[in-house]
Order: sequence, then structure tokens, then C-alpha cells
Amino acid sequence: MCSVCNPVNKKETSNSILAYSVLSSNRPVPMIDISFFGKMVRVCADTGSSLTIAVKWIHKESPKYRLKMKEIKLTITLADGQRYLVDCYKTIAMVGVKDREMLAKFITLLEATRNKTRLGTCFLESTSISPDVKNRCWFFCNSPSQVSFWKVESILDILVESYDVEVSSCSL
Repeated sequence: MCSVCNPVNKKETSNSILAYSVLSSNRPVPMIDISFFGKMVRVCADTGSSLTIAVKWIHKESPKYRLKMKEIKLTITLADGQRYLVDCYKTIAMVGVKDREMLAKFITLLEATRNKTRLGTCFLESTSISPDVKNRCWFFCNSPSQVSFWKVESILDILVESYDVEVSSCSL
């Protein structure tokens, strides 16, 4: 009790939140056609992921294509901040995009059975692929003057310089 005031609890309150999840098939998703060992695959450009997550068939077909899969433990952080330690496999394989071929690092999550292959930001940056979500297309960005829109650090630097904003690394 405070000696200065005498608060009276007239009504009990509680903090709560209602969360809803909506699954919609008509949302624009940036898709890219890649070739993987001669097989054309439509994959999602996932700018929210740093790693490229491959579908399960890559792990099953790895002996056929002589891919060396290394088992690792990986901590995955979801968009809501939850962290999970998962068993997965990693590999490097040649991937074709349009008329270009490049080496790409993949991880395969064996428990993720319904996922599509998702190209993470590391893949997109190393191949100079820049998704244009607004116009529902993507392009190869070979000009060094163009900045990829997922580079958060540079955007934060601009904000701090322009508006004198204090940046905090606090996680909620």
C-alpha cells in the first residue's frame, strides 16, 4: 500500500489477446522456376528466411545425384520469435536459374513434409536475384548501385542518420 494515496480496486482486469490465423491462396507469393539436376521446380523466394530450405525429395534423391548430406542440429527462429532446435541435413548443389548456373547451399528438414522449397536471402543475394513483390516479378540485379530491399541494416542506418532515432536490440 502506498502511504500517499489509497488505491481502490473497483474492478478486476486481465490482459488477453485474441489471435487469428488466415490461410489464403490468393496472396501474391514471389515464385521462381529453378532447375535442379535437370528437373524444373517452382520455388518460393522467402525474404524472411536467411537459409534456403529444400523439400524432402532432395534428401531422398541425394544418393542418386551423389549429393553429400551432412546431418546437423540447427536452431530455427520463427517469425513470432519462437526458437526450435531441429535435426536437419545440409548440402551444396548446382542450381540453374534462367540461363545461369550457380552453387547453392540447402538445408532439408525431414519433419517438414508439406513445405515447398524456399529460397532464403543468402541464395537471393549470392545469385543477384531481386524480387519485385509489388509488380509480381523478379530480376537479376547486376548493378552495384541497386540495393536489395531486404538489407535491414542499411535501412536502419539511414533512419538513424535522418531522424535521430535510437535503435534498440530489445526483443519483445
